[in-house]
Amino acid sequence: MKFMKKIPLYIFLVLMWCNVGFAGWKNFTPDDKEGVYTYFDTTSIKKSGQYTQVWTLTDYPSPDSEGNYSNKVLFNFNCKNYQGEFIEAFVYIGQMGKGVSTSMKDKLPGGWIDFGTNSVTYNLAKHVCDLSK
Repeated sequence: MKFMKKIPLYIFLVLMWCNVGFAGWKNFTPDDKEGVYTYFDTTSIKKSGQYTQVWTLTDYPSPDSEGNYSNKVLFNFNCKNYQGEFIEAFVYIGQMGKGVSTSMKDKLPGGWIDFGTNSVTYNLAKHVCDLSK
């Protein structure tokens, strides 16, 4: 009976692993000198009016304070001013979104965020919005 209660959890974890494994990840920061690489999933780009959603994956060369090597974030970008809002986020104990994941949805800031014009996220928003035209 306990196993039956955990089936939805197992299905969720398998689907999350499959989503990372078969996504069309493109490296947006291949020349990062610190080895922090940001990817976006070309197959996840969805445009609706002036907004574009996309999954991103950031891979770190060393773990954060909680032992995570990567994170995956679903952004919604406003293509008029390149502001973004977080829709969903996960951290992973392995690189490239591998291993056990933890949802960060409850810890995400709400509302629209102004990213600095020199930031990776701002430039990614511009790039993804251009691709979705």
